[in-house]
Amino acid sequence: MLFRSQQVMCTASDDCKVIIWDYQEGLTLRTLNQHKKAVYGATFLGQEFQQYLVATCCFDSMTRIFDMRDKTVVATLGQHTDDVIGIDYAASKASLATGSDDGLICLWDSRTWKLQRQINTKHSQGTDDSENEVKRVAFSPDGNCLAAACSSGRVLVYDMNHYDLKADLGGHGDCVFDVTWGACPTTKARILVSASHDHTCKYWRECSF
Repeated sequence: MLFRSQQVMCTASDDCKVIIWDYQEGLTLRTLNQHKKAVYGATFLGQEFQQYLVATCCFDSMTRIFDMRDKTVVATLGQHTDDVIGIDYAASKASLATGSDDGLICLWDSRTWKLQRQINTKHSQGTDDSENEVKRVAFSPDGNCLAAACSSGRVLVYDMNHYDLKADLGGHGDCVFDVTWGACPTTKARILVSASHDHTCKYWRECSF
């Protein structure tokens, strides 16, 4: 995960650490080693009053908010009951999203670190998949949509203004393990890219959802 305003990135690892790097110089700036198990995601929290904060998600079911200046944990978010793998931040919504193998997406208010809303992907508007796990989550650039990569082979897209299911994108033959947003270079329309254990990536145009 890159921090756009500076030449800084963070990496998460099975060794239970998150490392903050100066990637131009190849230097380690901070090592965040307060995790109990493997860390599968990390994200910076913006460029305003939260510019020093980084959030991490861990296989111990916890999400931690660190102050990079002194490596202290300023908040611990513990709503999930299984591995937390997906994490993303929308500055426009002041919202941190976490996705877990428990099938839940949690939305946290980054001003108070209180739970805003919980979405159960196992029972989303007509779907009934008691085994579904959330592997990754990604906000659209404007923060109005949230995409979830799911073990069921689907990508679920949620409207963040009404918190309802906007699209259920199938087509993969195995677990979808990552998802990200982009824009068509010709039309500038939003696109969604999903990557799966079925060895394929799919590109979804905005009109598809």
